[in-house]
Amino acid sequence: MKYILALLFSLTSLSGVPTMAADIRMAPHQKALDVSKTLVITGNFEKGDTQALIDLMLNLPEDRLPISTLLLGPSNGGNLEEAMSIGVLVRILKWKVVVIDDCYSACSMLALSSVYRVFAGEMGLHRPYYDPKFYGETDSYYVEQWHRRMNSDVQEFLEDAYISGSIIEKMMSVSSREMWTIPAKDAGRVLSNFPPYFEELIFARCAGKPVTIPEFGMNADCLHRELGQMQRQSLINFSKAVSQGKF
Repeated sequence: MKYILALLFSLTSLSGVPTMAADIRMAPHQKALDVSKTLVITGNFEKGDTQALIDLMLNLPEDRLPISTLLLGPSNGGNLEEAMSIGVLVRILKWKVVVIDDCYSACSMLALSSVYRVFAGEMGLHRPYYDPKFYGETDSYYVEQWHRRMNSDVQEFLEDAYISGSIIEKMMSVSSREMWTIPAKDAGRVLSNFPPYFEELIFARCAGKPVTIPEFGMNADCLHRELGQMQRQSLINFSKAVSQGKF
């Protein structure tokens, strides 16, 4: 995945506006609902958020691992590098992502990284851009080269998340002064709740089970059991990679 290497050296942003770091925390205790393995991210992304998330994970007690669900939003976006980097983690660790409030710009990149995404908040997409000073102070040749590289990196990132070409093309056609907003009620249909491979995997492994989630055509117990097994194995593999300095 070439774009991961590019992320490590890019200083790019979808919003181009300085932001406060995102608020990254575990969900507070609830009497009526087990949220012990639920992560919450709100606010705009800033450089260093990925490391903050990894540090939080590495210091969690065993009974809060593996993280199963990420509650996301509200967020107006922020640093694209960090949102995509966290998105890589979300994809590797097979977290379910629930967009619970407005998720715009860079936030949408993170949400679309998940293998299982639920939309209870509005999604907002547009093409990447940088700080306005960059355009005013940089030769047009280098501005063009930056856009070519950045557009290529974002497209590859989304293709790796199985986002359709039509969605990518439409997003790239929306300028930084605009926002393609998708209401929560339409986001599952437009953006899909699962990448195709994951959907087919669940269909195969849960064949014959009664359908309890009609909109997905799936059995809820089987879906969550299979996802939980994937999350546990993914965390083991990730932990080994971190301990060996490979991540």
